[in-house]
Amino acid sequence: MEKILVCVDVLEPCKESLHYGVYLAKKLDLPLMFLYTIEPNFTNAELACSFGIGANGCVIEDLVEEQSQKNENLYKKGQRILKEFCAYAKEQGVKECFSVQRDGDLEEVLKEYNDQIRLAIAGLKGGGKKNKIGIHTEELVRALNVPILLVNSAFKEIKSVMMAYDGSNLAKKAIEQAIKRPIFKEAKRYVVNVSKDKKASCELLAQVSQIFKEANLNVQTQHLNGEITQALFDFGEQNDIDLLIMGAYSHHWLKSILFGSLTNDILTKAKKPLLLIR
Repeated sequence: MEKILVCVDVLEPCKESLHYGVYLAKKLDLPLMFLYTIEPNFTNAELACSFGIGANGCVIEDLVEEQSQKNENLYKKGQRILKEFCAYAKEQGVKECFSVQRDGDLEEVLKEYNDQIRLAIAGLKGGGKKNKIGIHTEELVRALNVPILLVNSAFKEIKSVMMAYDGSNLAKKAIEQAIKRPIFKEAKRYVVNVSKDKKASCELLAQVSQIFKEANLNVQTQHLNGEITQALFDFGEQNDIDLLIMGAYSHHWLKSILFGSLTNDILTKAKKPLLLIR
């Protein structure tokens, strides 16, 4: 059975991820899984290489001991937080909830669960710092082929969503998922395209409108002009959008947003949750 996955960072616990996890587990009637991983220790050999082959053996042993103690403390803290999160979820009416605590690289652990996950959730921002991306964001995008919800603000029920569309195969996949396997089925939908070529943009959006019409679903489309990131944010603000949906990899302007020169703009300046489609 598919699950809602919430990645937990015990150093900077994201209560917003917990609240969205509970909300979506109930909405989609799916089990809720909390995952916390502890990165592996450095070995003596790795530390020796880091400090030089001639590094004092006692120094290396002290560092290994210190790291082991830190990991033990993280393990205990992780157990406590996972227990608290599960207890809260059950109090809020989640039918099935469990937690997993693992040693190892997060990306590798995530790959093991990829086929079991309907949606993954993690905090977008780290430690409340405006220009710091959460530690799980990149690992999630690399490891999973499922929708990924990145949250960065206090919980709010998702009543309206905006899909950034560029006509690429990935953007088409996002539209297909929105129709065949909707996560926010009752939300008001907007599909927008940012382009200097208004005619081409409107033709592209007309195709999208037809796809939704054939599926008997309502959607509003809008051509946007200007700088991509700002155009998206402005439209979202003007229309009280609760969630921005976009492809995680694209060969057009969406790619430049997430993995190019505009990365910091979209990820660090976003004030609303983002749903990435793989």
